[in-house]
Amino acid sequence: MQLGDLLKYNSTLKTLDLSNNTMSDSGLEEICDALSSQKTGLRTLILSNNHITHLGMSHLQNVLPRLKTLETLNLGKNNLENRGIHTLKESLMINRSLLQLGLASTGITCEGAVTLAEILAESPQIQRLDVRQNQVLAGGLMALSLALKINCSLIRLDLDQHLKEEKRA
Repeated sequence: MQLGDLLKYNSTLKTLDLSNNTMSDSGLEEICDALSSQKTGLRTLILSNNHITHLGMSHLQNVLPRLKTLETLNLGKNNLENRGIHTLKESLMINRSLLQLGLASTGITCEGAVTLAEILAESPQIQRLDVRQNQVLAGGLMALSLALKINCSLIRLDLDQHLKEEKRA
């Protein structure tokens, strides 16, 4: 029996931590297929360091609006890039249960930070966002700053301690 099969019929599991596996996009597809039939239960999903790319975000995009109890999603240390964040944008704005979003070390640049700012401006429930160890420079930080003027729920924004230097042409 596969993990996906177990998840389909489970209603008591609250936390699923699959960190540091080599799940990749195909493994994420199996997990998302199983989670799509769940109506209650899962509150925390940790998928950090699993060789997931922006392509795998299409699977997560389809299931996120249905996960009505999911409060924490950690996708850190995966190569999502800006394309992955853009793929998740609509489903993150639709989902009203997500309180914490971990995107540390996911290859996001200013473009991804702008997309996250748009999500924050439309999401009245997100309380914590982690974007450490990405290439978010001044433009991305400005977008996030403007979003915080609209968003009243965010209480913690994790950023790098030192601003990365922008390359001059």
